[in-house]
Amino acid sequence: MRNFELVTDGDSDYKNTDWMKNCFLRRDFRGVYDELEQKNEAYMNSDAMGINRALVCHILGEYEKALGLYGNYLDNNICRINFFAFCHRYFNYRRADKLVKMESGSHYGLAYDNNYYNFLIGTNGIEIVKEIKTPYSIYLEQIINDLYIRIGKDALHRQADLLKDKYCKSVDINDKKKVNHIKKKVGIFATDVQRHKDAAIIYELVECFKEKFEVIVYFNNIFANKLITGLEKECKVRYVVKMYYEEINNMFFDDEIDILIDLAEYGLRNNNIALGLVQNCMPMSELLLKFPLLLQTNEYYSGERANYINECTCIIGDMRCLTDEEITQIDNEIEGKIIFESHAFDEPLFKQNFQDRIARLGMDVSRYTLLEGVLPFKKYLEFISACKTIVVSSGASYVELAEAINYGNSVKLMSENKLLVQAYDLYYSAHEDLQTRFERVHNINNIHRERLCQYVDASSEHELLAVANKMTRIAYFEDGVELCINNTCNGDIVILCED
Repeated sequence: MRNFELVTDGDSDYKNTDWMKNCFLRRDFRGVYDELEQKNEAYMNSDAMGINRALVCHILGEYEKALGLYGNYLDNNICRINFFAFCHRYFNYRRADKLVKMESGSHYGLAYDNNYYNFLIGTNGIEIVKEIKTPYSIYLEQIINDLYIRIGKDALHRQADLLKDKYCKSVDINDKKKVNHIKKKVGIFATDVQRHKDAAIIYELVECFKEKFEVIVYFNNIFANKLITGLEKECKVRYVVKMYYEEINNMFFDDEIDILIDLAEYGLRNNNIALGLVQNCMPMSELLLKFPLLLQTNEYYSGERANYINECTCIIGDMRCLTDEEITQIDNEIEGKIIFESHAFDEPLFKQNFQDRIARLGMDVSRYTLLEGVLPFKKYLEFISACKTIVVSSGASYVELAEAINYGNSVKLMSENKLLVQAYDLYYSAHEDLQTRFERVHNINNIHRERLCQYVDASSEHELLAVANKMTRIAYFEDGVELCINNTCNGDIVILCED
């Protein structure tokens, strides 16, 4: 049986004996690297040493070093598992295309099937789901949730709720206190801000709150980036990367947070079950449904509009999410030249497979251009502002919709995501010029900013709970055996090679 379970590291044998594994669980990857360097000479020359060094370099972003190390051990099952995760993270599936899938029944079947499934999605798109029978996969549910094939508490969220319920029933409460400050304290729990575009909504939230409230961003990502560096000038930032659930919860307790905004959206891939113990906690999707803010801050938008128009329609979003039916709909409803723009096309295998799908569906291939993700960001904004029409697809994020409305000449929504539909209906009108649209969007957004601030200001007294430090995390099990000790922000499972 394959499943997620809550594990308490405080009761584990390796707590004091296996420092390297403990460092990895705490996401102290430099600590793992240092520990590897201190191993004896026999271990230094072993496969385990090479695989673990490759894994740490992979996670720390040392691409060339990781690639060279992985290449030496691809006949090892653990190395293959981690290498598929590596290829998925860096859009480098060509390296993995020649690998033979492990036989079913492998001791590492859960991890391998999951990462191999990611590879299939990354190279073929979501349509592959219809064609293969695959065991339970984290990434299938990540596609369904994060990339908006459908919205709601489906399989991933329901499992998170079960784990949260189990956790909350077993936790020991050490202390309680009531909070209701005159000047409210707003916490924003942020995960995966390096890679996930929706995290840019933090800019809008911080700008909305910073004058009226004390804002603290809880940052759960191992890599600092431009977003976090900028936020440190505007508000307090707490790094919670190496913390267990209890430690994060107790930081909220110590900071006396009045209301917490959860950008993690219940994700199993982050240390956020403790958020269930904060009574005034609002998931990001719930906040945007109640107060549909549109990202507008100048902290994010620094580009200029193009002074020309290309006679083409551009489809934006994650093209791995598009089904055959949606591609056919685009072909039927849109005339003239069509550009599909997506970082998914950075991967040549996926780009070729997508082009083959267009031909297989009987469409005129000459109408279509498949364009890799446009960088840098200023150039992307100029690009979409030059397109005659922007189509926001089902694989697009809330922030991409904001970009289209702010910079697109004409914008069409082809998504059933209720967050996108609500914002599109509210902010976009096809019957107004750009200046009128800009002014109207700005005015509506200010209204919702003010409504959100009033909501926070009116938040009632609530109880914060301090809990005993049980050192709890989520582990991955197959037939009762813990196989995998961590996974990446993309839903890939990675394994630390045993001695």
